[in-house]
Amino acid sequence: MTVLEIMERTGVKEVQRIISYIDDALYELEVDLPHNSTGAMYDISANVRTYTFPAGMVNLQGVYMRYNTDGEYIRIPEVSHLDSVKPSSGVASGTSSDDIIVI
Repeated sequence: MTVLEIMERTGVKEVQRIISYIDDALYELEVDLPHNSTGAMYDISANVRTYTFPAGMVNLQGVYMRYNTDGEYIRIPEVSHLDSVKPSSGVASGTSSDDIIVI
C-alpha cells in the first residue's frame, strides 16, 4: 500500500502527517515485538496435560500449532490454566505432525 492510497482511504490531505503516522505505527510495532525471542518445539502426547517450559524463559509470547506440511503454523488463540512444573530430564525435539511451538 502506498502513502497515496493511505491518504485516500483516511481522507487526510497532508503528506507529512500521514508519513508521521506511518513512522509512529512502525515504531510501535518495533517496540511491541521482542527482539531476542526464541522458540521451543514440543511433541504432544496423549493423556499428558503439562509440559516443562524452557529453563531461561522470561515471558510466554504465544503457542502455535502446525497448520500444514509446508511448515506453516497458526497461533492457538487462548491458552488458559497454565501449570508450571519442574523441568524433566529432557524434551524431545518436535518433528511429528501434531507438534507445537512455544515462544
